[in-house]
Amino acid sequence: YIIMISDYNILNIYLVLLNRKPRTDEILKYRNSTIKDIKIQILESIEFKDFKKQNILKLREDLGKILKCENPNFNYEKMLNVSNEVLTIDENNLVALKYKIQALLEFNEYQKGLEYCNKILEIDENDIEGWLLGSLALTFLKEHSRAEKYCKKILSIDENNPEALYNLSFTLTEQKKYPEALKCINKFIEMNIPESPIEKAKELQDKLIKRIQEK
Repeated sequence: YIIMISDYNILNIYLVLLNRKPRTDEILKYRNSTIKDIKIQILESIEFKDFKKQNILKLREDLGKILKCENPNFNYEKMLNVSNEVLTIDENNLVALKYKIQALLEFNEYQKGLEYCNKILEIDENDIEGWLLGSLALTFLKEHSRAEKYCKKILSIDENNPEALYNLSFTLTEQKKYPEALKCINKFIEMNIPESPIEKAKELQDKLIKRIQEK
């Protein structure tokens, strides 16, 4: 069943895809078309490509402003909204997908965040941030075995990735794999990265040493 287009539908399609009302000649042109046909023609038009490019640049700029905000507490709701706007224009935009995932995790939408992580990895299977965000989502979901695999995937790409080492040490601890977890946290601490959670890492290190000695 094909729905034939009405003037109202033509108006809505133009507003959604091009953010403008159609001209009279465009309404006349598409009155005998189908919704599918009009969408295809607009999506392939130079005007849409120019509109898409201009809006992605503007929306990326908006995202940048949010992240560079002087307030250390990011406005995650605005980050999510702007990311969604980018993704309506470019559904595979990796920058927007990553910001959206960060916001979803902040709002405890762990399963949904994981789904978007997997979407990133479908686009680029070696995207470290995609694996890292996925490991965080899985940790929150208490799926520690899968989180471990995600962290180890990162380390197969970058063996000294500090975030992966830190996250892996935690998820291994939750699985009572204490010697392996201690090895990871020791390596993380030895890297002595400025502004990293060294104190928390040392607390975990002490905890692991005690657990191993108790066995």
